[in-house]
Amino acid sequence: MSGAPLTLHALLDEVDHVIWDWNGTLLDDHEHCVAVLNRMLRAKGLPETDASRYRLHFDFPAKSYYERLGFDVGPRAWEELATLFIETYDEGVDGCSLQPHAPEVLALLERDGKTSSVLSAARHATLEPLLERHGIRRFFTEIVGLSDHYARGKLDLGVQWIRARRMTPSRALLIGDTVHDFEVATAMGVRCVLLAAGHHARERLEACGCPVVDGLDELVGA
Repeated sequence: MSGAPLTLHALLDEVDHVIWDWNGTLLDDHEHCVAVLNRMLRAKGLPETDASRYRLHFDFPAKSYYERLGFDVGPRAWEELATLFIETYDEGVDGCSLQPHAPEVLALLERDGKTSSVLSAARHATLEPLLERHGIRRFFTEIVGLSDHYARGKLDLGVQWIRARRMTPSRALLIGDTVHDFEVATAMGVRCVLLAAGHHARERLEACGCPVVDGLDELVGA
């Protein structure tokens, strides 16, 4: 990010709660997703993608992205594709690590009296065990995910969640790694910071007009 490094206090001085995206933001699973997708493309005889093209074109809902890649996304075919992706993804997700500095940033938030939650387009059933496995479940007051594996996005989920909590939107910050995260933050009325080390390219994130960082360490000026 250009200019002086962002500090945690500069960003969070008037924030009580931080809403974290999971895939690509806290969990560094971008390369794993590309590998899974290429395995599926090869099986269908379709051209493979690479990390750069994926970051430029991946989007929500995922179904539209798969269609642009050449997959049949008719009702039955899409159900099979979505199931195959998540089954293959789950086989290798244990090999994914957290984004650098994630535990330190979470600990600093906690020390400064901020609460945190996870809002994800991933299945809720998989989030809890993954957070436990990585030793960071204790930092979150709530884990909010989808009930299925179709990756439709989380805009409605986020809006319903913040309304149900009667939270003051201006006192919350969403940290994500995609344009969709910015769209969700906007719909929720909360502030947003985007990480360019996840599933979307920096140029796409910068077009949103909110702060963009290359690593979570920038949040604390490390």
